[in-house]
Amino acid sequence: MIESVLTATLWALSRRGEGKIDVFHTIFVRGRTATATVALSAFTNGEENGQLGSATAIITKAGVVTGPGRTDTLPLDPIDILRNQIRIPNCSFVTFRMGVQMAEAIAVASVFVEGAPVTLSTRMHSVWIVDKGSGRVRGLHKIALPHGTRLPSEALLLRRVRECAAHAFDEDTRTLSAVRASRSPALISSGLILDRATGRVRRVPGQSATQTTLASVFRKARPI
Repeated sequence: MIESVLTATLWALSRRGEGKIDVFHTIFVRGRTATATVALSAFTNGEENGQLGSATAIITKAGVVTGPGRTDTLPLDPIDILRNQIRIPNCSFVTFRMGVQMAEAIAVASVFVEGAPVTLSTRMHSVWIVDKGSGRVRGLHKIALPHGTRLPSEALLLRRVRECAAHAFDEDTRTLSAVRASRSPALISSGLILDRATGRVRRVPGQSATQTTLASVFRKARPI
């Protein structure tokens, strides 16, 4: 019997020539049986030199509780574009991923928890994923914990986020940095870099921060 429905919204924007950007969202559920689903709820793409923009939302990683204080990761393909639903007995966590390139998209992720109610903390933990060489922001990882659950150490959190991104990008962990975000933006966009002097993320100099988002399009649309 489903006792709780936990949801997350993933929203990202990538402009022409700015490359791909990814949003990850991990939800922990305390070892309950859970069914996770994710789907794009809105999508608009651009075109350049005959190439269309793209967006994908998938379940990229999941873990199960296998003993007291022990969690094992399921052997999932982190880039399986067909995996948008999975039922997990003794689920520890589920990680969703949405990637966009020359497009904007919104995805809704849901976790249906069986057996006992689960309430997520109102505090969201967010980490920027950064390319070490260029300082370019590759993505943002948000983490939601059940109410009353203590966050692991800062070092462990950053290491796990970096490992998850490297696995999803099929890269060496040494090419990436993980930096705790001071705030958790609803919309993440490409064209961001890490300012190493201040430790903060900002837009690339010379690029405009103005944008036409799906939300603004919807607000201007007339009811049918």
